[in-house]
Amino acid sequence: MSLEGSKVDLGVLMGAIRESMPAVWAKIGDEMDGDPNESRPTTSGASAAKKARSRRKHMANKSVSTDRLPPITLCMTAWFMSCFIGTLPIETTLRVWDVFFLESSKTLFRVALTIFKLGEAEIKAIADPMEMFSVVQAMPRRLIDANALMESCYKRRNAFGHLNQETIDALRQERRDKTQLDRDKLAGHVTDGESKVRRKNTLFGRRPKRDASA
Repeated sequence: MSLEGSKVDLGVLMGAIRESMPAVWAKIGDEMDGDPNESRPTTSGASAAKKARSRRKHMANKSVSTDRLPPITLCMTAWFMSCFIGTLPIETTLRVWDVFFLESSKTLFRVALTIFKLGEAEIKAIADPMEMFSVVQAMPRRLIDANALMESCYKRRNAFGHLNQETIDALRQERRDKTQLDRDKLAGHVTDGESKVRRKNTLFGRRPKRDASA
């Protein structure tokens, strides 16, 4: 897998975390939902909780930015590029690979989400953001029981066995298309209005050429 492909997969993973584990997302990537130049007033108690709920509702239909990912993903690139080699203990890595060869790349997303689910309480307890990198790096290294990891990954309740390859592939393609569209817009090849027409009215992203004689 290339670095670009890993970035796409990390974006899909971050979107899944935001949707399935909002408390974890609030710790690792909540700042990605807003304008990075916008200052946020400090609040506490019920007021802060109410604003957080309102903000999550407002961002529910937005995807994770294609060009900006949470800083924590810097220590997670190897999860996808090397399929957890050097990240999980070797016995657990071999078990993940067994399932990976059987069920394809959806396994990597299921395992990654399960790692965060197992470490959810620890992440929520972090007060200093500087500790986040060390905590996330340490979480998979402690998973020496491969059977326990797989059971957590595929249990019926509060697990991620429902993720299928079709959904993963669709989300990947969506991010690739959005990334290309953003690049075209930055290069001045596409305007906002043209991009909406392109995506809405045509199947392959191109409008039919007009007859010069018309």
